[in-house]
Amino acid sequence: MSIFESLKIPAESLYNKKCTVYEYITLRDEITGIDSTKEYEKYNDVPCQISYKSIPNTSQTDTGASLTQSIRLFCSLDYDIQPGSKISCQGKVYKASGEPAVYTSHQEIELILEREWA
Repeated sequence: MSIFESLKIPAESLYNKKCTVYEYITLRDEITGIDSTKEYEKYNDVPCQISYKSIPNTSQTDTGASLTQSIRLFCSLDYDIQPGSKISCQGKVYKASGEPAVYTSHQEIELILEREWA
């Protein structure tokens, strides 16, 4: 076992939540030729940790109040989570934004809370 593989064990011991990862696929109807996007469950019960970098901040705009907060998902490298995936964790639904930051012991994914308006 290399030193990098041994870092994985303590990192994964910090995961105190489980999440479900949903991805979107494009399907073509053979009869009509129309493409549609379908959501499917890619992973279930993924051990993870969610970190909040700041307290929720509300910005008032002409159309409503917008919530901004830095939310980060930490999970194992064993899961291939694509940008744009939807992630559900303990009753909250998040949109994954951008590429995962991949490290030797884990990966980090910036999340956006699905409900952005106050």
